[in-house]
Amino acid sequence: MKMLVLGKCPDCYVQYKLNAAETPATVAAWAGIPVNQLLKLNQLSSVETIVPSLKIPLNAQNLLSQKSSLPVYHVVEKGDNLYRLNLQYFNPGINKIKEWNQLKNETVKDGEVLLVGYLGARPPIIGSDQVPAQTSPQTTPQSNSTPLPAPVVSTSNPTTTSSNVNTTSPVKETPKNIPVPASPEVTAAEGYFASQYKPSNESSQLIALSGSAGIFKSITGFTDQRYYVLINDVIPGTIIRITVDQVKYICAKVIGPVPENKPNKGLLIRISNAAAEALGIADAIFPVIVQYFEKN
Repeated sequence: MKMLVLGKCPDCYVQYKLNAAETPATVAAWAGIPVNQLLKLNQLSSVETIVPSLKIPLNAQNLLSQKSSLPVYHVVEKGDNLYRLNLQYFNPGINKIKEWNQLKNETVKDGEVLLVGYLGARPPIIGSDQVPAQTSPQTTPQSNSTPLPAPVVSTSNPTTTSSNVNTTSPVKETPKNIPVPASPEVTAAEGYFASQYKPSNESSQLIALSGSAGIFKSITGFTDQRYYVLINDVIPGTIIRITVDQVKYICAKVIGPVPENKPNKGLLIRISNAAAEALGIADAIFPVIVQYFEKN
């Protein structure tokens, strides 16, 4: 079913059907919409609310001319023409609209359904105030002269039978003396958020968690390396580092907790499908190690 524009721009929107792993928080992330704005428009009180569909407002930042898996369509009304549609949908270009819809001229008919853009978050400009510039091929979490604080390990989905592990509590209860495998320095190749993975102050503590991970659908991250995750008991906005088999690493931003439903039972984390692709993951469920810095 085509995603049609509803309402009149600049107050237009589309009705988006969520899949089983999506929440308002994940939709806000890939759709380039502030979570509070999305909650207000849909009269929701929490990012954890499970809903079948959401109204997603359209603006110049999330209605793009770059092709994605979520095309947006306009139903032609009396008085519409390509000039007006181009202005209404944030100037993708008349020629672009003609190309998308295989139009030979600028004539449109009432009731005709036209593709007018693609829904998704506009990638930030590298080097702008919104994006940490990555001019160096390698970014370290802190200077070489200052050692990282000793990590604290916990397992949210414990499988070990070691007597040193407290299996009665799923989060951050494993003794501190359990070692974490040595990690290489963070590099820009780990994604857009790599340069932000570092302690916020000298008292920040490195936390390490291990458990099972799943995947959620997202349309961002495949070209701009902006990876997002859902994980419990970690403050949204925190930058975490994910590793698989101590070989592949990425950095990602936490956008909310894992929804409490049956498909998520026993999961430590859900990562975007772009993050899974970067890690070379093909399985629906897989083991990961998560590390992040927590303020004391």
